[in-house]
Amino acid sequence: MQGLSFPGFQTHAKFGRAILLSLMVLGVAVSTDFGTCIKLDVPFAESLASEVKETDAIFLGNVERIDFIKDVPNEFLEKRREIVPGLTWETKTTVFRVDRFWKGIDDDEISIISDETRNSDGTRSGPSSDEYDFEKGKTYLVFARNIDGFLRSSECSFTRRDDQIEEILPLLGEGKTPPKPEPSR
Repeated sequence: MQGLSFPGFQTHAKFGRAILLSLMVLGVAVSTDFGTCIKLDVPFAESLASEVKETDAIFLGNVERIDFIKDVPNEFLEKRREIVPGLTWETKTTVFRVDRFWKGIDDDEISIISDETRNSDGTRSGPSSDEYDFEKGKTYLVFARNIDGFLRSSECSFTRRDDQIEEILPLLGEGKTPPKPEPSR
């Protein structure tokens, strides 16, 4: 390309190729506990099948409430307890009323925990950057993993609001209705 020989063009072109190559590498290498977040060369159905296999729970449910609960392990706050003796915390938990499920559910109410905490010393911990941000009153298709005995979801999973799941549901199939709780006497 003789016509494009202005000063610095080759440097800019090399820089652009380096950025593109870096993004392509990141597309394969960016990962979390939920696996690769960006999958550039994997067909949708194949990516979904992989997620279904790797995920511990899949359900469609409405966010009933947001709670804070005690006794959720937190490695960072456990270490901080060495500096702040007696430190306790409560972990933000999203409680769902389950309409249908495909995997790992045995109740009509399920909780998904986050990394967000409120601490006894008046401080708070924010959510991790890849957590899914659920809203009360909205319905979601949730793909969650069991980590340390608690279900967690991620932005990198197939978790979606109900208005974004039309292409996923046919691939998952009908699903099952969760058992209803026994009425108390």
